[in-house]
Amino acid sequence: MTEEKTNSAPQASSAAKPQKASFTWAKKLISEAKKPKGFSVTAAKRAMQLVTGQGKEPAAFKVAPDGSFAIELVQVGKPAAAPTENPWDKVL
Repeated sequence: MTEEKTNSAPQASSAAKPQKASFTWAKKLISEAKKPKGFSVTAAKRAMQLVTGQGKEPAAFKVAPDGSFAIELVQVGKPAAAPTENPWDKVL
């Protein structure tokens, strides 16, 4: 008798089921990434105190929608910029 060898793939047992991939970790990362950090008034006050403590004069304080802020300084020898006219002043 001769034994025949075939190149067929081994059959998986019927009990082995493929597991579903869990993407809860990805959903958690996405939900955390969407939450913008809030604007902190105390952090802004501390930043202003640091600026004035260094002997610099702040000219403007701008807050971005994501909660970050920027402090513009008065340049030496130049007066602070005059506030521009607001177009809503004419309407109201």
